[in-house]
Amino acid sequence: MNTYLIAGLRVNLNPFGRYKDRFLQYQTEYTSSPDAVIDPSQELLEQYGKKNNFDMEMSYYAVTGFLFYRILLENGGFMLHSSAVAYNGYAYLFSGQSGIGKSTHTAFWLDILKDKAFVINDDKPAIILRGDTLYACGTPWSGKHDISKNTALPVKALCFIGRGDENRIERLDTKLAAVSIINQLTKNFNENQWDKVLSLIDLFVKSIPVYKLYCIKDKSAALLSIKTMSGEIL
Repeated sequence: MNTYLIAGLRVNLNPFGRYKDRFLQYQTEYTSSPDAVIDPSQELLEQYGKKNNFDMEMSYYAVTGFLFYRILLENGGFMLHSSAVAYNGYAYLFSGQSGIGKSTHTAFWLDILKDKAFVINDDKPAIILRGDTLYACGTPWSGKHDISKNTALPVKALCFIGRGDENRIERLDTKLAAVSIINQLTKNFNENQWDKVLSLIDLFVKSIPVYKLYCIKDKSAALLSIKTMSGEIL
């Protein structure tokens, strides 16, 4: 097995096939005493593959993802279905239902901010508590476009994307913010881990501003979210 440093956790696993390259930037010096070992059984991989019509390579990639998520929860973190953009030393998260335009919106951020910004993870960044700060981290589980960077930055704000006839953004109260986060959680964890999940979400909404952006698919929407979430006028 190799050792990979993912969201600050040293994990031993053995990726193979067409998804192996996704793990390369996370590989670190091998250790025989990692924080966790992920070694799914052949039986589990076959069952998961049959259920989801996946080949063995895809099954391994998916199964190791949800096993890592369970480990992450035990270490103060969770995965949020979102796109995470790095800008000026902070992470800005964009979430919402599939197909709503998260990746399009983050692409507008990159187009406007040029080399001042980059994507940390375009699908399932790890959100993890270190000290009293929540960080967004890249992971190898990076969606169909495989956009990911092995870095961790403090979360500055989260924005849920919605369609609208014009651009409008509002801050959500903590209750609505928490419900919105729960709806976009990656839920591949044990039922008995819900208390940990809810505790982390409660901390998140009490310390991180959460917004809802109703927008058209245009750069003007990104200019509004940049101004609101970062406080900068471009």
